[in-house]
Amino acid sequence: MANNYLMTDINEKGGCHFLGWLEDGKIRLEEVHRFDIKYIPKDNERLGDMEYIFEQIKTGIANCKKLGKLPVLVGLTACDGYFVFIDEDNKVIDNMIFNLELPVNPETFKNNYSAYIERAKCFLMLSDYFNFLLTGNMQCNYTNLLAGGLVSRDTLDWNEDYIEKMGFDKSQFPPVSRPGSVIGNLTLENTEEIGYDFIVLQTLSRQAGAAIFKMSESSGTNTQNNIQSTDNQGTGNLQPAGSDDIADELKSVIGCLCILMITGHDLKDLDAAKACIRNTFYAV
Repeated sequence: MANNYLMTDINEKGGCHFLGWLEDGKIRLEEVHRFDIKYIPKDNERLGDMEYIFEQIKTGIANCKKLGKLPVLVGLTACDGYFVFIDEDNKVIDNMIFNLELPVNPETFKNNYSAYIERAKCFLMLSDYFNFLLTGNMQCNYTNLLAGGLVSRDTLDWNEDYIEKMGFDKSQFPPVSRPGSVIGNLTLENTEEIGYDFIVLQTLSRQAGAAIFKMSESSGTNTQNNIQSTDNQGTGNLQPAGSDDIADELKSVIGCLCILMITGHDLKDLDAAKACIRNTFYAV
């Protein structure tokens, strides 16, 4: 029986959960949950309701048990470029989410965020924060950090000179992790609430996930294959989906699922993943 893998994808407007598995050499998908982002008004601003988002993340994971399709590995990706400052109590300072605007000017960053940096125990990208809430473990996915210069492309570790110019001390950053790294199991509290335990795996930024799909694209071909979704009754139905019809959200999900499947040994490597994507979504 095929292994099930679960990806949670969150953008500025909403989030979704997709189960993925391999069947006859093709990727099959089933949407198990979707939600809109809620905002809280504060001082003429709209703040993302972090507590609500996390509750929705857990709801989507719990839905897998209701369907009788427990995932062997779970991944999460959220809003490229968005980050938070965490205080000594592991709470988001002032409930604020910020955007790491590119290109990052270290001096400008230091001037804009000095008050937060002084109060912060650590810096986390938004996806890393939600992974922390799930597992209790802090890591930083380097695919979220390369474009901003915080991680060196040579070492794939913190660029210490750069982050110092931004006003940080290296002690304010958790370890850098790579796609396929184990973040950890659920906390006991989350396990009891969701109803089962699993391993949370580091995947990719949304852009990097979509890039895997796009690298597999073949120009001038038309798909004759299918993607599995769910109807309102929760039963699977097959609907045709060509690559031009696939939203960037779904391309990100598929690319990140490939990382889970490679780690779970259902796919040999990235080349095998790209071949599987072509086999699924393009006519041969």
